[in-house]
Amino acid sequence: MRNEYLKEDYFDIYYFDILTKYFIEKAVLIYKMRLKFIDRINEYAPSIYENLMHIKNFHIFYKIMDFEEKDAINEEYILKFYEKNREKERACRKTLFGPHHDDLVFCIGNKDMVAYSSQGQQRAAILTFKLSEIELYKKYKKRLPIVLLDDVFSELDHQKKNNLMKYIEENLQVIITTTELDHLTENQKKNAKFIQIENGKVKKQEEVI
Repeated sequence: MRNEYLKEDYFDIYYFDILTKYFIEKAVLIYKMRLKFIDRINEYAPSIYENLMHIKNFHIFYKIMDFEEKDAINEEYILKFYEKNREKERACRKTLFGPHHDDLVFCIGNKDMVAYSSQGQQRAAILTFKLSEIELYKKYKKRLPIVLLDDVFSELDHQKKNNLMKYIEENLQVIITTTELDHLTENQKKNAKFIQIENGKVKKQEEVI
């Protein structure tokens, strides 16, 4: 609504201030919830990544782009900031600041993995995030999620594939797309249903195994 109003030629500053205050309330809530969520993810992520990759000091950082962390949860500060930048936003006709600009940064130590890590390490970082989410889901929802893993093994060697499969519980419903089956244990194969697609045709389970 705020963005749409910034595009209008007619401009009622009082109405716009109402929109801004409402936007700030939601933005501060988003900042707080994201910071809390990443703190909880980081309770699991470092150990999971170390078990997968044998690399220590992995963590995920929530990067607030437009404010310092202490300012991002201060409604009074943000309101003054938006008032100061009102004309700039009117000229650009869009909301220039807020949580929609933020990002997650995956780090080993104090180094951003995008710049310093291999494709396999980066892929494992994403997997670590998803595996950590599973742990949070079990803890707070008190039930198991359905897990979708799309071509997760392509950048991992045999040992790391095995490390990953240790996190796939027997009673967890998991859908995996892959081009190989050698990373699955015999017990996992026994309890799995296989669907193979070749040349656009689906093969039966007994033909796959």
